Amino acid sequence: EAALIALNIPAGIYRQRFAFQSWKDYDADLFDELYDEDTQRPFEHKIYGSDISRQAIAIASKNVESAGLTKYIHLKAKAVQDIVTTVGNEGLLMTNPPYGERLLTRKEIVSLYRDLGEKYKSLNDFSMYVLTSVTDFEKLVKKPADKKRKIYNGKLECTYYTMLGAKPQKDEN
Repeated sequence: EAALIALNIPAGIYRQRFAFQSWKDYDADLFDELYDEDTQRPFEHKIYGSDISRQAIAIASKNVESAGLTKYIHLKAKAVQDIVTTVGNEGLLMTNPPYGERLLTRKEIVSLYRDLGEKYKSLNDFSMYVLTSVTDFEKLVKKPADKKRKIYNGKLECTYYTMLGAKPQKDEN
């Protein structure tokens, strides 16, 4: 979704059919004109994604391919500790790590979040954005957030943490 937004590609552009195409006042010519409009803007960045689960990466890879974004998005199965950046000193790390609600024990959560904190410290001027329901997140990563926002992920109350690097990324919210 982030790559589509960055490229100015409309959501759902690759769908075969939209429900509104069945409406009585549907204007096929207007839709074709808008649908074929080239509004894509240049995007010189790379998006790297990872997950420890090979199955999750396989599913995500299919989605990236079907969206025509393989040029921009590179996915690999790897643990957070194994993330290496070769793209320079600035960037951002966005993650929605497990919360311990279904998949991991508390001991595993503590270890994962501490590893995430250590990885973040090693990434120089990166900013980090994290969505989690783990209430002691800042304590576990050993860094206070610059900004916090309470939101829900389904029925779970979560916090969206913003931790800015030395050269802060522009935060629209």
